[in-house]
Amino acid sequence: MESVQAFSIHSPQLSTTEDAVGFVVKTNAGEQMGSISRSALLALSPGQKGSLLDLFELNYGRILKAGFLKWSVNPSAVLVLGTADFE
Repeated sequence: MESVQAFSIHSPQLSTTEDAVGFVVKTNAGEQMGSISRSALLALSPGQKGSLLDLFELNYGRILKAGFLKWSVNPSAVLVLGTADFE
């Protein structure tokens, strides 16, 4: 019987350069850092106003889905989401 893979994204925070939002990725194997670019957040939220953290929260479901899909292909890689991950 296959075990269920746990996957969550939490604790978003603005990068020091303000060009991305970093977050913690939690899986069965533990925790690691991940990020989503400013351009991806802006592409997910055309016309939306707010900080990058606001845009992250507004699009959390889409970010979680794209993150899981990318992670499932290569679980050992650092999870970095960009615009292409949402096309």
